[in-house]
Formats: sequence, structure tokens, C-alpha cells
Amino acid sequence: MNRPLRLILFFCLFFSFPAWSETSNSPSSATSASSLTPSSVIEYCLNQIDQAQGFASPDFKSALEYIRGMTLYRAFRYEEAIEAFKKALLETETAPANGPVYSMLGACRFKQSRFEDALKWYRKEIETNPKSQGTYARIGACLEKLNRNEEALKSYLKCIENEPHNPSAHYYAAKLYFDLGKMDEARQYAERCHELDERFSEPHYLLAQIARKQGDMDKARAYLDEFKNTKKREFAILDESPQPTDDESSQRLAAQTLADIAGAFDANHDAEHAILFLKKADAINPGNDEILNTLGSLLIRNQQYDEAAGVLKRRIALKPHSADLHYELAGVYARMNRLEEAEPHYRQAALLAPDNAQYLAAHAEALLRLKRDLPLAINLLEDAVSIHPNPEAFDLLSKAYFFSRQLEKSIDAMRRAIELAPNNMDYQKKYQKLISLRNR
Repeated sequence: MNRPLRLILFFCLFFSFPAWSETSNSPSSATSASSLTPSSVIEYCLNQIDQAQGFASPDFKSALEYIRGMTLYRAFRYEEAIEAFKKALLETETAPANGPVYSMLGACRFKQSRFEDALKWYRKEIETNPKSQGTYARIGACLEKLNRNEEALKSYLKCIENEPHNPSAHYYAAKLYFDLGKMDEARQYAERCHELDERFSEPHYLLAQIARKQGDMDKARAYLDEFKNTKKREFAILDESPQPTDDESSQRLAAQTLADIAGAFDANHDAEHAILFLKKADAINPGNDEILNTLGSLLIRNQQYDEAAGVLKRRIALKPHSADLHYELAGVYARMNRLEEAEPHYRQAALLAPDNAQYLAAHAEALLRLKRDLPLAINLLEDAVSIHPNPEAFDLLSKAYFFSRQLEKSIDAMRRAIELAPNNMDYQKKYQKLISLRNR
């Protein structure tokens, strides 16, 4: 896969990325969260994209134009977004990387109520990827707006053929069948929509209408009651979810754009600038765990373990009961040969996930390397091999038994390691040494 194709495909997955976390000393990252407002955020984002263009190689710039288009689209500046998306297109019209660009061009035109133009772009997306998710449903929506309902129905059914678990496509097909007077088909697709997503309220209302048309008023009332109850649950969820202020939304948009830019650099194997833009994003909108996760992974991949440890500590502050995070932080400390700091986190991971053989064995190995609490190390390894027998754990258990002067148990454990990994010559040598000790 060539580089621009890979980069744009990357953005079709990640353009809705949230923000990151790690501070930057770069002067260009000094923008504070409080300085971004709805009136300034878009220009800030576009300025950051321009800065990124200065670091980018020519074959990388199409990905940045895609980000520019997404930023303008989120700001409802559709004509400018279209201009940016067109710059993001590769010369080969049917290149797979053009698919998400065509999709966004269609979305812009749909938002402008230019449905014929939207249809043109969505069909070009299908040409690049006939199995593109949701595209036939978007084509169906355009055709509905153009009052071409028979064609729209065929498009929704094609979407269902490609995506049999898509509840929205089932609902739209049911609605069109209802409009066409085909009640049995409408009921079939509405019921299937409900099966696929019980939280979706609209199928209940449509089913009530179908039942009323068919003269079954009891069933119509039952469906209507279910519609009302589902709507109440939807509103309750909305009421419980804190709504961001305009300034908070601006900060999130800026951080999202910066994270998109960082993702582009990462996909282009430019870790230095990826980290730079992630830190800018964090300075604006800190504390998002998904972003911290990606930043931590990038720092680990680039062997920047001190900073990675800092990111993991922040994640643990957000999720103190995550065994995975404690285990990951312990592993970072172990890579830096800071076993004294690693051991408490291995211990916590094992306590939080006592059925995870990998975590038990890792804590035991840390104890063995630190030459402390040998009985606990043995107990951990005995539990680990009972949960998931594997040669590495038996090898460690053999070592633990040997240190505790239980030679026969050490030999038995090494024998089990060999049974599980018969081609491992290191295990064979250790076993022979243990047998020699016993025969002295």
C-alpha cells in the first residue's frame, strides 16, 4: 500500500479521535484551554494544520487536507470543506484511499440539501469500495429526498445485504415499505430493527402505525406504550449526561484536530511530530483515557519510558482498579531496570486480577529477581500454572522451588516445562543439571 493511500485510510478510522494528554514545552503549544472560544477555535485548528504542512513531505499533505476538510465540516463551513477534500483526493480516482474523501464530499453536499451532487459522490465511493459500510444507506437517504422511493428502497436493501446487522438500514427500509403500503414487509423489517437495537425507539412507533393500519388496536397501543417508555429512557440518559459548554466544545474540537494531525504523523512514521501535536492536544483538553492510551503506547514504542510511566500514572489515577494499567506500568519500570518500582504494580495487577496467570507469574518473577518473599512467589506460580499451564511459568516455578531447596519439586516443574515445550534446549540443559544435582 502506498503512503498517501495508507494515510487517508488511517483518517477514515480516526477523524473522530478525542484529545490526548502530555504537556509540551513547545512555544506553539502554549495556547491555554481558556483562550479558545467558538469564534477562535476554527482558525486555531487551521493554523495548526498549516504548521503541520510545514513539516510534511509532499505525499503526506493529502492526509492533512483531509483533516482540514473535517475541521471545516465540523464548523459547518461546507464549501471550504469541499475545497479541502478535493485537494485530498489522489490522482487515481478509484484508489481505495479516495473512498472516505468521496464520502465526506457527499456529506457536505447532503448538508447543503444538494442531493443530486451528494448522490454523485456517494456513488463514486461505492466504485472505490462496493462493501463500504453505510454508503448504500446514505444513497438511499439521497434518493428519498429526491422522492425516488423505489430506488431508495433498493439501496436500503442493498445496505442490509452488505450489513445484515445495521439497524438503521432496517428501519429506513421498513418506513419505505410502510409508505408503499406493504405492511407485512414493513413489520418484518421494523421488528428486525428492534431485535438489532432495543434502545432504538422509532421502530416501536412505526410498528404501532402498522398495527393500527392492520386494525389491531391492542397491539398498536402496546407498541405505542413501548415507544413512550423507550423515549423516556433516551431522555433520561441525555439528562444524566453532562452537556459541554460552548467553550468546552471548542477545546474538544481543537484537541481532536491536533490528535488527528498527530495520528497522521504517526502513520507517516514521524514519531517526533506525532508526540509534539499530542502534547499540544493534551495542553488544551487533558484527561481523556483513550488519548492517554495512544500517547503512552507511542512513547513506549519510541522507548521514552520515563514519559510513558508518567502517562500511565495519570491513567491509573483515572482508573485505579485497572489491573491492565498496573501491569503495563510495571512493565515500563521493568524495561528501565527499576524493579523496585515495578514490583508494587505487578502486585496490584495480581491482586486485581487473581485469575490472570500472566499477571501472577509476572509478580512472582519480580519477587524472584528481587530475592524477596519466596513463599509468595511459589504460591503465585502454583496458582498461575493451575490456571494456565505454560512452559515459562513452570520454568520460573522450577527456579523458585530450587531457591527454596525443594529439589524434587524443581525437577518435576522443569519436566512439565519440557513436556509443554519439548524443543526448548535451555529447558533440557536445566533439567539435566537438576538431575545431576540429585544424583550426587
